[in-house]
Amino acid sequence: GQGVSPDEQRTALALFRDGNAALKEGLFPEAATRYREALKHWDHPAIHYNLVLALRGLDQPLELRQHLM
Repeated sequence: GQGVSPDEQRTALALFRDGNAALKEGLFPEAATRYREALKHWDHPAIHYNLVLALRGLDQPLELRQHLM
């Protein structure tokens, strides 16, 4: 990631993986929390996309739209 340190990327990826595991189990609130935390470390399109998937499961259309921009 451009301008993102390797440590920040590692932290974000660990949170992203945790979010993916929660999403796979249908634990949308947990997944969304992990993705939001990951985005604080690395503003990456894939994290935004998966957060959108979690938010769809939570029926959060306003926040969902913000991550599609």
